[in-house]
Amino acid sequence: VRSMPPICSAAVSTARHALARHLAAWEIGEGENAGRVVLEGMELALAGTLFNIMPGAILAALAVFGYLADLITLTLFRTYERAKYLSRRVYVLAVSLPAAAVFLIGCLMLLVIGENVGARAQFAVAVAENLFLALFPAMILLGMLSYIRIFLRSGHRLLLLICFILLFALSLPAALTVLSIMGAGSVIWQAIRRKICFGRDAE
Repeated sequence: VRSMPPICSAAVSTARHALARHLAAWEIGEGENAGRVVLEGMELALAGTLFNIMPGAILAALAVFGYLADLITLTLFRTYERAKYLSRRVYVLAVSLPAAAVFLIGCLMLLVIGENVGARAQFAVAVAENLFLALFPAMILLGMLSYIRIFLRSGHRLLLLICFILLFALSLPAALTVLSIMGAGSVIWQAIRRKICFGRDAE
């Protein structure tokens, strides 16, 4: 906020305090004390976090909307036998190698830095959180597809299914994070495999 112009900085600060007041009022209810809310560090910190991750959340929502729009469009084309007008190389979901690498770097930054960060590391944490959120939906879907491929090819399907169910039962966020990391890892592994195969073909 300090690097912004004075008008933008004041607007963001006002919006953050307004959100903090709403959060504090929601915590104590709408009774007689709702009009005398005292902003504490927790409400301001939560409001600041929501403002920091807002760009990533918006990009994630747009990514999900774009994916669903492509999926619905392709389904309609195939339903009404208009698929011949489409290109033969149609990708509903395509994640690049740099995107997968950036996602894993963001995960690593969040794990290394943790929650207890100083003022200098707050910007790095906010960037890592936005990168993580923006790519999270696509990586979850890729991770699910990667898990299905492993499940179908494995001879220990029952064990994989039990581990999958237990992970989701114990912690949904942890399960989704594991799937997203699997998705990013599958993109990187496929890129490495293509590089190896093309290298052998060139020889």
